Amino acid sequence: MGDAGLASLANALERGALPRLSALKLQCNNFGATGSAALGACVGSGALTLTLALALALTQALALPWP
Repeated sequence: MGDAGLASLANALERGALPRLSALKLQCNNFGATGSAALGACVGSGALTLTLALALALTQALALPWP
């Protein structure tokens, strides 16, 4: 999944899709800064309050420079 796919998923989650999601496994995908920002906004919105696990291993996002 790339940036557009993750942005679409994040948007759907913010609108209430999967309200009982407990784990989101995104490892081995090809999203970067744009997708990461969309996911961050989704987390910041409180849409993933029941999510206990978020897996991001081996994604392009991990190659981004740390601020």
